[in-house]
Amino acid sequence: MAQLPKEIRSSLTQDRDITFSVAAVIEESLRIYPPFVTSLARIVPTGGALVDGQFVPEGVCRKLG
Repeated sequence: MAQLPKEIRSSLTQDRDITFSVAAVIEESLRIYPPFVTSLARIVPTGGALVDGQFVPEGVCRKLG
């Protein structure tokens, strides 16, 4: 995790180097490849749920990522 700030600081040495586009790329990269090891899981709550118009029974688990 310490490598990311080091790489960013070595590439963006001045304030003017940090543009909207650069910040957007970093943010999107962290969204796609989050800095944690495990994937997130969603578990359908008691009673089930409607997902995009489809009923999903309670207890179903779906890993994200």
